[in-house]
Amino acid sequence: MILFVARAFISLTRGMAVLGALAAVVLMAGISADVARRYFVGSSILGMLEVSETLMVLMVFLGMSYAEHTRTHVRMTLLTNRLPPRISATLRLVAFLVSTWVIGWMAWQTSMRARSSIEMGEFGMGVLQLPLWPARAAIAIGLLAATVQLIMRVVDQVYMIVRGTPSVLTQNEERMEIIGL
Repeated sequence: MILFVARAFISLTRGMAVLGALAAVVLMAGISADVARRYFVGSSILGMLEVSETLMVLMVFLGMSYAEHTRTHVRMTLLTNRLPPRISATLRLVAFLVSTWVIGWMAWQTSMRARSSIEMGEFGMGVLQLPLWPARAAIAIGLLAATVQLIMRVVDQVYMIVRGTPSVLTQNEERMEIIGL
């Protein structure tokens, strides 16, 4: 059951990362078109700034959890790689607990802000008045998914401390990476 939920969650985070990557592609195309228009016509595409802001939010926050899953966030392992496995796991546990608390708190606060944005029908200021709730919701969803991923890391580190071996979640992740899932 736990592996099924973990696989489903990983599929969800992968889908979120794909949406973030698509936002990056649309952003690149939009900025390129804006630069070309400014060069040839002398004026920007109206509303490109507002659209760019929203796309950047999607790009960053929808990919956070998948980046943690694939361990591609910036890490400093100079010390932990030289320590015995259980001590290293204990230090990582402390770091993951602090990270889980901070990101979880951010997820809670941003979800409250997204909710109020939806209720008030909040729109951005600018040439193109876009609703702000989609970006605010993407921030909250991305942070919530990152919190869940960090909880999985906490469980993995506790397992490593107690048993001295990686948890089933980590072993399963490594198998899924090998077969390309």
